[in-house]
Amino acid sequence: MLTVSNVSGLGTLVPKIRYEICGAASDTTDAKTYSFTSVSIGTAAADRLVVVSISAPGTEVATLASCTIAGSAATVVAEAESTGSSATSQHYICQRVVDTGTTATIAFTVTSSGNLRGAAIRVFALYGAKSTVFSTTTDIKSTNDNDGILSGTVNTVPGGFVIAGLTNADSADPAAPLWAWTNATKQDDVRLETGRIYSNAYNNNLSSNSLIVTATYDPGESCDRAAFAVASWQPIF
Repeated sequence: MLTVSNVSGLGTLVPKIRYEICGAASDTTDAKTYSFTSVSIGTAAADRLVVVSISAPGTEVATLASCTIAGSAATVVAEAESTGSSATSQHYICQRVVDTGTTATIAFTVTSSGNLRGAAIRVFALYGAKSTVFSTTTDIKSTNDNDGILSGTVNTVPGGFVIAGLTNADSADPAAPLWAWTNATKQDDVRLETGRIYSNAYNNNLSSNSLIVTATYDPGESCDRAAFAVASWQPIF
């Protein structure tokens, strides 16, 4: 079914991406490979695009070697890696069209000289979206000598969709590991383990040709090592 909306009073009906916020999972085990089984991926449909936001804190820089969704290779659309003397943060966004099933195994492996310090995922299902990502951006903080603000601009279109995610390591380990998002609705804000925090957000109310997405560390201090990734999709016209 094609969803149309009068976006921002433009006076004409335009296609709009439909979405479902699906499953989430985490694992605090130190490893390089993680596999999450029976994760909700939304309502089955021929045009379902499953998007996975992956949080991967570690001790050494890690690059994403592979990601699979429902047993087949997913496409990496955004990848951010920060560095530090004792901790690193990585955040990845991957996608794959999956037309059948309501749950799936989601797995990924990193290449690194050290193990990750756990991992977490958040899944979104997009319907009526082009299967090629439209625009991406990343930002990183490699030391704690920063303002605790991560930001990036992506190209957008009316009716499109934006997903953003971040991972950070904070030696202070605040009691309330909160990130405040601008131009995106926060979905997750979770301490994976001591000093390892991840957050995800999205925007489904786009009406212009660009969007500045910003995440600000709420404890009012610099964050240590942080990786931030944002991606946008266009509707099928």
